[in-house]
Amino acid sequence: MLSREQAEVAAEALLKSKRQQLARKQANLQKWRLRRHRMVASFIGFIMGTILGDYFAGDPYPWNLIGLAIGLVFALLGQHFGRPEDKPR
Repeated sequence: MLSREQAEVAAEALLKSKRQQLARKQANLQKWRLRRHRMVASFIGFIMGTILGDYFAGDPYPWNLIGLAIGLVFALLGQHFGRPEDKPR
């Protein structure tokens, strides 16, 4: 039977790979969440540019691309400055 210290060392060795795997998984999930937020903001900008361009100018083509660019800028600014739910507590 192992002593208490030996048992702790053995348990730590077994759990180390699981902890590293969990840390990689959480980092990957964080990246995907940020990508999803960026995509949603860009899509909203695209739709708003299309609607406003069609309403005011009668032609949605250049305005939907401008709206997409503005949505991407807002998404990148939001990613840079962060949101309260992304900040550690």
